[in-house]
Amino acid sequence: MAPSGRSWLSALAEQGSRRHAGAILLAIPLAALVVLTIRLHRDTAGARANIAHCTTGVGGALELAFGKRPSELAFDSDVCGIGFAHTVGNVENEPTPMMCVDDKYKLSGPDCTVISIGVAYNFLFDDTMLARGCRVFSFDPSMAPGNYKRSSRHSFHHLGIGTKDGAHVGESTLYQTYNQRVTQYEIVTLDTILSTIVKAESVSLLRMDVEGAEWDVLQSWVESGVFRAGKIKQLMLEAHFFNADEVQAQGRILGQVAQQMRRFWLSPNRGSGTDAARKNQRLGSWGTKLDDDVVCARAYEIGFVV
Repeated sequence: MAPSGRSWLSALAEQGSRRHAGAILLAIPLAALVVLTIRLHRDTAGARANIAHCTTGVGGALELAFGKRPSELAFDSDVCGIGFAHTVGNVENEPTPMMCVDDKYKLSGPDCTVISIGVAYNFLFDDTMLARGCRVFSFDPSMAPGNYKRSSRHSFHHLGIGTKDGAHVGESTLYQTYNQRVTQYEIVTLDTILSTIVKAESVSLLRMDVEGAEWDVLQSWVESGVFRAGKIKQLMLEAHFFNADEVQAQGRILGQVAQQMRRFWLSPNRGSGTDAARKNQRLGSWGTKLDDDVVCARAYEIGFVV
């Protein structure tokens, strides 16, 4: 018995629906595969760009500054006889900063004066220097209002370091604070700190970790003769290379500092490699290790002495 016209049309429609559904089911995984391929390509390209920034960019900047690859720039015993490493606490991604405790640098006792810029609630360095008998002056405008005085030889100031005295307004590199990112805060120059707060012509040791705001300050110190005048006997710097377009200029600034002071220590910040680079190489918080002596990092601890 031949099917009725209605039955024939129904069967045809059902068959077409099945084919359409099959096509949709086939298209779904194909579309997902295309999206995944695009994402993998984008992530790989991002990782390569990040690796290039860390190695060719930052590595090249450090080589420009110091004449050697980062892997060749560790502790220089020709410059500093005795290095003293201080802990930064339970911050596994941070390197252990090094200071030079040769007798001539007077990092103990009443003749020792220390400026610590960029505390972020971590007073371990400041406490270390207080335990050595130093006077310590701490600065951080991002911390919540409060009394942070650690001892009779310590003072804390809600001030940032700058190239001029006054209010800093605009883009900020400060940490997220107790309630919001600080975009306006008071800044002072090193000369103002020395003359009105420390009340001395020079400082035994200055530590600075200001999350990328260091470059204008360092340039101003070079140009104004801070280093040549011996106002800073020892500098512990965390140098941040966040912007790929600026690393060569930053390398030149470090090179100018190195002409007026002597570098004795350099170590990569373990947590400063980019996420894409770390995931690409599966090497955890050390950043990206490309071979036996190349570590991808965008921040370095650097020690200088006069």
